[in-house]
Amino acid sequence: MLVDNAKDSVKERKEKRKGSSSTVYSLDSPCSLAVSLLSYELISVLIAFSEAMFTSWNSGHKFCLNSSALAYFFAATYSQRRFGFAPVQRTPQRLSQGSTTTSMQFNVTCDNYLSVYVDGNLLGEGETHITSTRFHQYKVHPGSHVIALRCKGKSPPFVKAIIGSLSNGVVTDNTWKCTNIFSQGWNMRNYPDESWPMAASYGTNNPSILPWGYFEGIEPKAAWIWTNDNTGDVEVYCRRNIVFPCTKVKYSFFQPRETNKDIALQGFLLHQAKVASDIECGLRCSQYACASFTVQQLGSRGPRLCELYTESATSKPTSVMKRTGFRYYERIHVYH
Repeated sequence: MLVDNAKDSVKERKEKRKGSSSTVYSLDSPCSLAVSLLSYELISVLIAFSEAMFTSWNSGHKFCLNSSALAYFFAATYSQRRFGFAPVQRTPQRLSQGSTTTSMQFNVTCDNYLSVYVDGNLLGEGETHITSTRFHQYKVHPGSHVIALRCKGKSPPFVKAIIGSLSNGVVTDNTWKCTNIFSQGWNMRNYPDESWPMAASYGTNNPSILPWGYFEGIEPKAAWIWTNDNTGDVEVYCRRNIVFPCTKVKYSFFQPRETNKDIALQGFLLHQAKVASDIECGLRCSQYACASFTVQQLGSRGPRLCELYTESATSKPTSVMKRTGFRYYERIHVYH
């Protein structure tokens, strides 16, 4: 009898709930309890990771069934079957033909004459008076796809650059494409820009970035962009999709550097927060679209400092500084 009872206690017993086809597993053994707790932790992480993606839906981005969305639906389904509950699903905002769904404000400037186009239509142009830290403001209407900029700067040896941000979170950075070669239709929505080089970044919107400094009203994470020769190229043409189409899915993950302990970045702070773990700091980094982050390492549980940066140690090696008790991570992008 004792042997039979012992076997029954180790064995996972399947019971049918009345009126339900769901299978319930008893947790008599320590192993099954550990598996259950691990599964619950996995669900929590997946749900939190998906939440970071869903925050972008209200900003005019196209909804894609990427890895984050699939993680959410997996977590919801598994949680419902395992624990009898599921997280609330937010309704995604779908776009028509990869266009914006709401009006957006575009704050932009350059050094020193700017023309702004949306899908080939001129929104406005004129001198920017960059030395007065003023910028142009434009309204981008719903149904827009591509924003294109032409900037004419001063002759060498003066440096030149463009910077701007849209209210949906899109900023000037190295995801834009820039060239110094004029081509008919360069500002049109369906212009083939595959051969255009990616824009070069010359620092973010920060007081320490000379000669331009900081422009209040433009996102701090926005970068000063141009071609790879911002001295010799006097006139440039830049363009970018202002939504994220599903045909070009971008995945990203975080990877610690070989020497990731006791370092941080100086001069590129985007956001600070108290978090419970490295994972939570990484989720915040995804939410703010940061390039890297550091997390305070404590010997016990409790809130720890999380710092997000607009640049990385790879792109700004001279900005790396010693920070005892912190661990550093960088964002790695994979494009398809």
